[in-house]
Amino acid sequence: MGGIQHDWAGDLDEYFEQEERKRKEQHQQARDLHQEIMRDLAGHPAPCERSAVENHGGAKMKRLVLDLETTVQRFDGKTDNSPFNPENKCVSAHFGMLGWDTVDEVFTLVFNHNDKPDPDCRSLLENML
Repeated sequence: MGGIQHDWAGDLDEYFEQEERKRKEQHQQARDLHQEIMRDLAGHPAPCERSAVENHGGAKMKRLVLDLETTVQRFDGKTDNSPFNPENKCVSAHFGMLGWDTVDEVFTLVFNHNDKPDPDCRSLLENML
């Protein structure tokens, strides 16, 4: 039976190569964003005297983005990360204001960490809430 032959295997190879290129590009973008955030975190300690309300109160439609790191308890091989467990503590808070197309300064406060005996002041975070 004569007819047009098609290289389906070649099409699949090309498809998977394109998907792999997309995956690598997305991975690189995520890595670049992570590095940018880490630079921001390292370069901007959160001073207590600075008022988040002063800095962000008049801005249009900004949203607080908050990432809390907490301790966890382990019981019978299971992890309990419940905020209602009184043994679990907030270790650190990473937060900033999100605009339409930007992230303002990213702040980091450390509260309960073995390497930091004096906890950071909470007033900056409280003002943003």
